[in-house]
Amino acid sequence: MAHYPIQLSVLDVGSIRTHQTAPQAFEAMLALAQVAQAAGCTRYWVAEHHNAPSLVAYNTPLITSALAAATRTMKVGGYVLLPHYPPLLLAEQLSTLEALYPHRINACVGCTAGTDGVSAYLLRGGRPGAAPGDAYAAEVRELLALLQPEGVQFQVKGPDGQAQPFSVKAMPGVASEPEVWVLGASIGSAQLAAQLGLPYSFPYHVTGDGVKEALKTYRKEFVPNEKHLQPKLNMSVIAIVAPTTEEAERLAKGKSIGLAAFRSGEVKSAQMLTEEVDDMPIPLKYAPMVTNFRKTWIVGTPPAAAAKIQALANDLQVEEILINPSATAYRSDDPNKSPTREYTVVSLAQALGIEAPG
Repeated sequence: MAHYPIQLSVLDVGSIRTHQTAPQAFEAMLALAQVAQAAGCTRYWVAEHHNAPSLVAYNTPLITSALAAATRTMKVGGYVLLPHYPPLLLAEQLSTLEALYPHRINACVGCTAGTDGVSAYLLRGGRPGAAPGDAYAAEVRELLALLQPEGVQFQVKGPDGQAQPFSVKAMPGVASEPEVWVLGASIGSAQLAAQLGLPYSFPYHVTGDGVKEALKTYRKEFVPNEKHLQPKLNMSVIAIVAPTTEEAERLAKGKSIGLAAFRSGEVKSAQMLTEEVDDMPIPLKYAPMVTNFRKTWIVGTPPAAAAKIQALANDLQVEEILINPSATAYRSDDPNKSPTREYTVVSLAQALGIEAPG
């Protein structure tokens, strides 16, 4: 199989673990971003969720500001769940970030809720969210229009009852735009990204179902434009790496139990430490789910994990892999850092031959 050159990036879901406070979880996130930058990663994204006891990545635009300030060269941003944001408000937030950190801001817009129904209702202030399909596509188009330096032109009824021009700009005086991606595992998301000529991100860390068909559809239907002459895509994958296979499996166990509980709506606490799950069997009710998880996870030593990532990139012809470093922490770890996750990023970058910045 031909060697397909790849870029390595990071997707951080913003885990918070036992005995860790929210400020410490964010300190660990910023430290991991700096480690990723030093290792040569292309971008650092966070994955927006809400009302999740084991996660703190609730507000992607705010976190993006902190990530941009803590790093120098990487692209930063992440998943933005568009149903929770009026397009103008999001355009203002992204344009503000772009003005502060030009050419570094990414927004990967998706149409899921990322939370329970009650929280989604409260986030939207009681207004319905855009469903997948025409309504969601219209909001993406509106966001793109508002991000243009010239803004959006309307015709509104004036005091005399006659139509008159009216303009709305997300930010005056901007010289560049944030890069907007489309997030989704469906054919519809791939088609939307292709039709709009936008980059596309497949959430392989969530599901591998339909990945080949989605990527094929995106490439086939892509409409070039002045910003993107060719299809541009990446995909995320859960990665857990340790010096030995046995230790990698140990660090994956807590993630397996925690994610199964999260997907079942049963998470009531922070992410458990490695020692907390050492003697804990995986609940039988979670077994089928965990078996399914492992079909897409990358778990092992640096050489073995790197080989699996390279094989995945070769098979799907993906030029960029976003690793979601998910190793659980040890009880002795500094709560302001995530050493096991840092090891995953650094060791994979080295094993894949990613060039560190000078």
